[in-house]
Amino acid sequence: MAKNHIFILFFHFISFPLLINTDRLQSVGVYYGNWDGYAQNFQICSIPGDKIDYLFYAFLDPSSGTCQFSDPIDTNFAGPIDGICGSPAQPSSDPLMGNMYQLKKLKERFPNLSVIASIGGYDFSNAFHDYIESPSLRSQLVASCVDLLKAYPDIFDGFDIDLEYPCISTDIPCGDNITPTSDDKGNFAALIQEFRLQMGPSPILSIATSADLTKIQALDFEKLDPVLDFYNIMTYDFTGGEYAVLYTGHHTQLRYNPSDPVDYRHTLSAENATNLFVANGASPSKINIGVAFYGRGFSIDYINQTNPFADSLGATTEGTWQAGVFDYADIMNNYITDNNSYYDNVSDSSFILDNEKGLFITYDSIRSVMAKTQFVRDNGFYGVFGWQVSQDSEDFQLLQAMGD
Repeated sequence: MAKNHIFILFFHFISFPLLINTDRLQSVGVYYGNWDGYAQNFQICSIPGDKIDYLFYAFLDPSSGTCQFSDPIDTNFAGPIDGICGSPAQPSSDPLMGNMYQLKKLKERFPNLSVIASIGGYDFSNAFHDYIESPSLRSQLVASCVDLLKAYPDIFDGFDIDLEYPCISTDIPCGDNITPTSDDKGNFAALIQEFRLQMGPSPILSIATSADLTKIQALDFEKLDPVLDFYNIMTYDFTGGEYAVLYTGHHTQLRYNPSDPVDYRHTLSAENATNLFVANGASPSKINIGVAFYGRGFSIDYINQTNPFADSLGATTEGTWQAGVFDYADIMNNYITDNNSYYDNVSDSSFILDNEKGLFITYDSIRSVMAKTQFVRDNGFYGVFGWQVSQDSEDFQLLQAMGD
């Protein structure tokens, strides 16, 4: 009986909403990839900490059964000594180096900012999945993560668990090379409960999760909701030229458009996902929906129309860093014109239809982001988050729209 009483008090304690910057009407979070410093030349010192409440630092690597840093840049370079871009570098003899030092300086500059270590992600989820079935392996993995949290108390405020994806037994294939355990739903819930148990009530705990209605069925909200601070629903990557669909469409739509000729996309939207979350027991006040700081492209032939559902020729070879994917900054600087940009009022989604280039781009714009934030407020959700900050415009138009 004593243990039951302890858990009742414990769950009640962590159910209070987190404090966010009162200058904004909803919480604003954004992901930063540790590779951004060299792959996109976007340093931590460039992050506008005054525009966000949460910074999700991606990714920690759980593939060995312990939480480890995944890139030498995490701890092994001398950055600006005061965390401000352009300043002299810190001494190479400093005990704290790399992105960890820069995150510490970022938090000193912006005391209201919480930094959350994201574990897993697309590249590590296959191996991560191997550790959720065994109680002893789960416990060992979580213990190592908690040790890392304790080792960097001035940097990390908690964890974001990004396992792509727990799945029900009939969801085949669930993800790339992932075979469901005998009870992914129960095992994933047990993993998250283990994190809360070992972390205690104070550190932040969230999950990054799918907007796919089938994958939502693999979440046990009765067990997850009491121990999580919020859910980051990845309401993007719904479609693209490489997806082998016959028609263009929206990859990050707020609502589905009944005129979309691709049936499966009728199920994929922020509205559909959040409706199912709430219906299955998720607290509305813990729900964040995703903003895509990038677009996805299709190759098209010349078409005499302006609706978003054109005949697709498949993947495009154009892109910012990889074929078919376009940073928002790149879209604004090199692809959008007054004559090729459109808005779907039904789905609240922006798209570019460029006949000269034979290119269709689906993306989040200032207008679509503001529709998402209004949707969040109308439904009493917690906030919005973006993937990822390095892809925004130089003046952070999308981040600004998220907070306005």
